[in-house]
Amino acid sequence: MTIISTQALSDETGTLSLRLWDKNYDRPQTLAFIQLAIEKAEPKYGKITLSRVEIDTLSQATQALEKNQQIDAYVSGTDIPKEESLLPIYIPLERGLLGFRACMIQPKNQPLFSDIQLANQFAENQLYVGLGSSWPDRNIMIDNGFIIKHANNYESLIAMLANNDVQCFSRSMMEIDDELMAHPKFDAEKRLAFIYPFADILYVRPDATKLHEALNYGLEVAIKDRSYFALFDQFYADSLQKYEFYFRKILVLRNNNISANAREAINRYGIASFSHGPR
Repeated sequence: MTIISTQALSDETGTLSLRLWDKNYDRPQTLAFIQLAIEKAEPKYGKITLSRVEIDTLSQATQALEKNQQIDAYVSGTDIPKEESLLPIYIPLERGLLGFRACMIQPKNQPLFSDIQLANQFAENQLYVGLGSSWPDRNIMIDNGFIIKHANNYESLIAMLANNDVQCFSRSMMEIDDELMAHPKFDAEKRLAFIYPFADILYVRPDATKLHEALNYGLEVAIKDRSYFALFDQFYADSLQKYEFYFRKILVLRNNNISANAREAINRYGIASFSHGPR
């Protein structure tokens, strides 16, 4: 079977193709930032067609992207191996909010967290944290001394929380509100928060250089005309206030797997800046 590059076909028709991973497409906030980038890019680069492609897991989507197959781009957390094998766009779609996290818990377990002051007390108190097997922040939590239990998909992690196999399902401030509405039997832990340099960015397949250039340009335009910041406030300002993030006991964690480019992007566009040391 002969594989024909869709990038070449797109150039011939004057239209760029953006086949997006379904897990990104189905999340309204992520989709809105990508649509904003497309809107701002099209006056210069021409029509960009956006479509949805179903792939089960993050690891499978990464493999497809690396092989220039099935999808043209996806959104995932900053991660050095991905940044080296794909074409990253160093503009965090959610201003680094992916690294602002709280625990989704069973309400009955709230007292288990009442005396926690340091990250290592999670392990000392046998409080297990649930994360996806291929999620980049899994290693961040392990490096900071947390005991992790992992699963391949979100549904399995929800089941682990329901069965009390984990006491904390780590969720970002950009996720937790929607997820608690979908799973009302759970609650947000009320006094603790984790923060570390980590962000969702767009990765483009290696041979789609024009698409990469167009999306990067579109986001830069959105930053200059402030529509990028307006969209962030539209989606996330209420959640930060609702869950009183800035009034929580903040546990600052180090991220050993962050590139200089990713850290610089978070410091430049994010809602918090981080030092150039191990954190």
